[in-house]
Order: sequence, then structure tokens, then C-alpha cells
Amino acid sequence: MMQQPIHGAIDYAELQQHGLAPSQIYDFSSNVNPLGTPNFIRATLANVDLAHYPDRQCLALRAALANHHACEPAQLLIGNGSNELIHLIARALLQANDYVVVIEPTFGEYAYASSLVGAQLIRYQASAETDFQVDVVACCRLIAQYRPRLVWLCNPNNPTGSYLPAQAIERLQAACAAVQGYLVLDLAYADLVVGDRGSGIGDRETEIGDWESAIGVEKSLSSPQSPAPNHYTIYLYSLTKSYALAGLRLGYVVAEPNIITALRHWQPQWSVNSLAQAAGLAIMANPTWLAQNLGQWWTWSDQLRVELGQLGLRVLPSCLPFFLVEVQNAAQTRSALLQHACLVRDCSSFGLPSFIRIAPRQPHQNQRLLAAWRTLCSPQF
Repeated sequence: MMQQPIHGAIDYAELQQHGLAPSQIYDFSSNVNPLGTPNFIRATLANVDLAHYPDRQCLALRAALANHHACEPAQLLIGNGSNELIHLIARALLQANDYVVVIEPTFGEYAYASSLVGAQLIRYQASAETDFQVDVVACCRLIAQYRPRLVWLCNPNNPTGSYLPAQAIERLQAACAAVQGYLVLDLAYADLVVGDRGSGIGDRETEIGDWESAIGVEKSLSSPQSPAPNHYTIYLYSLTKSYALAGLRLGYVVAEPNIITALRHWQPQWSVNSLAQAAGLAIMANPTWLAQNLGQWWTWSDQLRVELGQLGLRVLPSCLPFFLVEVQNAAQTRSALLQHACLVRDCSSFGLPSFIRIAPRQPHQNQRLLAAWRTLCSPQF
């Protein structure tokens, strides 16, 4: 059995060992909005009655999301973060010895959840030499050869920030449909992509618009686009990154009703607490907030990329505000920066021992990271 994946964010036991308090740490390891939780969500949560059980079916939130996605509530399942939903998908749809294709490097829970069911993992690995761009033709060959029950794809991808445009997604959808397998399309970061940020993928604004039209992805909650139904595609969404709700956990799946019914069978009652449901409804009632504030997030990210590059570091192109930085030894770099109260993501667990992932924070925090790196000032990092 695989070991549980390693994730970013603060490890409180580790900080205890180093004699550090969580309040001292500048966390660049979590891909969470550096603007923090919006005030309209905080105000909503203050009025939630904690004495009552949550709505076990999330009826109000499902209705709001169904209206947003122009689908039926029966096509939606709300989860305690997308992590729970990943495990529900694996449990509900996989059997022992089913083939599963994982397009890597990517979020470790896809492979882990599949392995817990006894599935056989077929791994496609993108390389640093091509800035982790995915060879869709090679992926389609794997799908035709192994006829997998599931194909896991994070797009835009974590941790690499790579992106597959509409035509590539359509090819993967067609390949999955041909073998009656499901493409699980994790869109946790889709609404963070704006304009051309030098990722080397061309006119991303145009491509994203084409992608929305093709597969029904909304760039932000203010978008009027409706999802295009696809029987063999399962769309996975997260609200924790964009709205800084990692402590609440909130995600959802859009899929055919029979898939939702199968997932619901495995989900515990009251899985989504009242605070998370209230936060989701507040987000739906304020659909333009992210679009209005996303530019600030990107400005801080662009500034940090430039300044890291000025230190002589190789910063990889990314269509997302977070990005990879090449180092000689990721574990050593993480450890050295932690001594300066800066936590970065060692990407060794992604199979990338010479890369760390940086999620930008606000300018004064970013300057703390830059100062720490200047202090290291050693070629071995």
C-alpha cells in the first residue's frame, strides 16, 4: 500500500521540534489566496447557528451551484474539500485491479486514493525539459492501451502550473469515451488563470475562453458560461484556494446523476458542516469578488518571480500565481529557509527533488522570503 501523500501547509509537530510557533511562520507552501478570507464570508460565518446539525444534503448550496452551472441539483455533490471527493470517486468507481492513468507530476491524492482500492496505476510523467507540458498524444496512447476506468488530470496543474487548452482536453475526453472510462478533471485552480503571464503557452486568454466553451469551465463565478454535459467527464471544483477557506474545507463535483448517486453512497452523513455551507452560499451571492481581486494576487506573484530571478534562481513558467523554482536539493533548501521562519513546498514528494514550489504572499511577507534567500546565498541551494 502506498504511503499517505505529503502536503504543503504548516506541520505543527514539526514546528514544535524546531521550537517555532505557527504565528512566527511565513507560509509560502500553500496555494491559498494571500488576500485572506473575504470579509463578506467572515460576516456570514459570524451568524451561523452552531447548535443545529448542518443540512445533510446541502440543498441550498446545491441549488445555488446548479443555477450557476446551468445544471440540475442532481448533478452536484458537495464535499468536505475536494480531497474527500477524490477518495469518494475512487471508492465508488474503482474495483481492485482496474487500471488508472495519472498524469503527473500532480496532486498525490489521485494515486493514493486509487491505490487504496487496489487499482493498478499507470503513470504518465511530464518532464522539466519541456517545462512539464503534457504530451496529449502519449496520454491518449496509454488510454487506448490500458483502457483505464479513471484518468486523473489537474488542469491547470498543481504543482507545475502547466495548462492544457480546449483541443487537448477534448482529445482526452474522446479517448476516455472510446474505452468507456472517466476523465476526472480537477479544476481547483481554473479561475486563477488570467492573461498571458509568460508561461509559454501562447494567448492564454483566448485559449481559456475556448476551453470554457468546449467543456463548460467558468473562468470565474462572474462568468455566464454554462457547462457542456459530458457523460465520461467528472468535473471537480474547490473553493478553498481562491477564497482562503482551507480551514473549512469545501469542494464539489459536477457529473451525471448516476455518478453523483454512486458517490453519495460512500459519503458520511453531515460531511459538510454548517460553516462551510454558509461560506459557499456567501460566495455564490458575491460572484464578482474574485475577479475584482485576482489582479492584486497576480501582481504580487509577478513581483516575487522577478526578484527571485534576480537572485540567479531559475523560476519556471506557470499559468498560475504559484510556481516552481529549481534548486539543487529541495529538502535542504526547505530546511534552511524554515530556520528563517519561511516555509516553502519541497516537491520531492511529487518526484521533483530539485524543485520547490512557491505560493506568493503579500509584499512584506515576500520580502521576508527574499531576505532569507539572500542570507543563504550559497550555490549548493
